[in-house]
Amino acid sequence: MNSLAEYFHTDWQAMTATDWFGTLLTVAIAALMALAYFQVFRPKHREGLEARKYLLFEEDSPEADPVANPEADPVVDPGAANRAEVKEERNGGGHG
Repeated sequence: MNSLAEYFHTDWQAMTATDWFGTLLTVAIAALMALAYFQVFRPKHREGLEARKYLLFEEDSPEADPVANPEADPVVDPGAANRAEVKEERNGGGHG
């Protein structure tokens, strides 16, 4: 055997359950990372990802908060109405 084959030689029968678990986990994580990589850089998904590029910054901005800025475009968030009601109750306001 040449030195390269000796270097990569694996004794499969001598592997323990922990070795197999680690090997399979590593292969699974590598496959998932490759899948995520190709999903992100696929040209078909570019517009969808570009639309969400600043999502984290927009959620914290005052323009996105319907309570702080009621004239802003409504944010499609099912919990926003409940949070607005809780905020009004805390501030002493309310409907009655």
